[in-house]
Amino acid sequence: MTASDLINRYDQGQRDFRGIWLRGVNLRGANLAGVDLSGADLSGARLSSANLIGASLRGALLVAATLVAANLDAAQLQQTNLRGAVLECATLSHADLRCAQLEDADLSAAVLRGANLSEAKLFGARLVDSDLRDARICYADVRIANLRGARTAGALWTGTDRSKVIWTERQLWDDGCWS
Repeated sequence: MTASDLINRYDQGQRDFRGIWLRGVNLRGANLAGVDLSGADLSGARLSSANLIGASLRGALLVAATLVAANLDAAQLQQTNLRGAVLECATLSHADLRCAQLEDADLSAAVLRGANLSEAKLFGARLVDSDLRDARICYADVRIANLRGARTAGALWTGTDRSKVIWTERQLWDDGCWS
């Protein structure tokens, strides 16, 4: 399926695109609020400034995808693979990222602010070696999130209990999310 096919079908009211193959597709600035892309392969896709409010991307592959300034507010991203994705200035407030793979992801500040992860569910998420500089991680659930090697300078953690975050190799245990 091409980007224009997806947008045309979405504009006609279709929302279910589960398991679709969209590797490398350019959906920059697309309005896909409420779309279901669960299990879809969007590796390398360009989704900067896309509206994905309330979208379901459960178990999707977004490896090395570009989501700069994308709006993923209240999106369902459980067990989504975002390894190496660029999420600078993205909005992920209220997003469900439980057990999501965010290794080497860039959630830092491109210009003025990092990604907004306020009230996000990051339970068991893997953020190993990710860049969270200047990100807002306020009132987020970060229990057993693995942030080993993550860069967090300037990150705002207001209201977030970081006592259960995994910061070092010695703290690793099987969290049941990833094998």
